[in-house]
Amino acid sequence: MTFYPGDALKAGGGILADNDGLVAVNVVQDRELITGQNPRSDHDIAKQFVEALHRERVQMRAS
Repeated sequence: MTFYPGDALKAGGGILADNDGLVAVNVVQDRELITGQNPRSDHDIAKQFVEALHRERVQMRAS
């Protein structure tokens, strides 16, 4: 790999949250992006994804 993804994110102005290797569930949502720290976060990612779809559907109906 010619670059490290974390370094590229920081160089592009992104904020990289690091939990120092903890294996806890951690999900972050920033506008449309929903991401998780590790595979243990899969259920929480899915929950936030479904909630985001629901919010979008409600907004579309209101328009």
